[in-house]
Amino acid sequence: MNNLYKKYFLNVKSYSSLIIISDFDPEFNDHPAGFTAIKDKIQTIEITKRRSQKIIYILKSLDTPLAKICLKKIELLYIVADAKSPQQIDATILDTINSNESHFPTNPVLILLHPANTAMPSNTIYWLQQTQFSMHHHIKINSTKHYYRLLRFIRGKAVGLVLGGGGTRGWAHIGALKALREHKVPIDMIGGSSVGAIIAGCFAMKESVKDANKRFHTIIESSRGSISWKSVTWPYVSLFNAKAFTESLQHVFDDIKIEDLWLPYFCISSNMATSEEEIHRNGLLWEKTRCSSSVPGIIPPMVINGELHLDGALVNNLPVDVMRQFLGKKGRITAVELNTTLADFHRYHFPPILTLKNIILTKLGITHEKFKFPRFIG
Repeated sequence: MNNLYKKYFLNVKSYSSLIIISDFDPEFNDHPAGFTAIKDKIQTIEITKRRSQKIIYILKSLDTPLAKICLKKIELLYIVADAKSPQQIDATILDTINSNESHFPTNPVLILLHPANTAMPSNTIYWLQQTQFSMHHHIKINSTKHYYRLLRFIRGKAVGLVLGGGGTRGWAHIGALKALREHKVPIDMIGGSSVGAIIAGCFAMKESVKDANKRFHTIIESSRGSISWKSVTWPYVSLFNAKAFTESLQHVFDDIKIEDLWLPYFCISSNMATSEEEIHRNGLLWEKTRCSSSVPGIIPPMVINGELHLDGALVNNLPVDVMRQFLGKKGRITAVELNTTLADFHRYHFPPILTLKNIILTKLGITHEKFKFPRFIG
């Protein structure tokens, strides 16, 4: 942590909105005048700082003079850990968080530091299970991009991207990602519903538009026959079995878990048990994107913990409000809406009681009736 402090956090002084007070600075640790002098100095900083400035306290432990002073003042606690160390948070820290006297207005944030050669984080869930975190961040110690992303979150200036549902119009999301990259707009968190959740997941894997385009193209090509007559199943829960679609998500996302992504990600599904939206921030990426894109009656719902989950667009097609919960009121959000208000000029024709026989005879062309069905039927 000392090397990290010297390499990165000393550079924070270039941000006029942040003030760093650290145990690694002798002035706030082994001050010759003792505890009272440290307390007076901090009080002077608090009085003279601008209203827009935030103070960040960096602590070696909870036993230092600085810790004893600042724990009564802080609004948000960041827990920094070596991702390669045993997944165990110090019991004193957990006791402080869970204490009845704890005054923290929000749950702590977890920061996991990874070696420079880390390809993808793993086993994050073991850290997250130890207490309730409001957010977690993966930081590769040689990545300036990760460092600046964390700083934007700390400053309340993080940038989020929300991708809405819209079926086959999802390709427009790839164009939006490309445009944001070309204009050098940072993406500090990404999320969405339905097809937006899928493309957001594709991008979150490597934060590359080219890679996201390739992954989404693979999903589209591999699942092309998902909604067709060869995929019709006995309609207990849906018309189609979604075999090709599900397998394409499993292939593209493999066994990657949401909590192990470098880029913070979420997606939305409709929980039929609670009749509410469910925000997914952990678990298998393929499974949760499949939840978020389960079109009612067309694709079978996903079962998570015995509860049915359907397309997230049913309850929140463009979850900007969810992103706002993570970024705070000052964070910037870009949202891409795919729904169109253009009129549908197609003219349909089929009876109010539509039997399987009607459809089959029409498809075979051996009926006098010329029915015109919506796309998902015909």
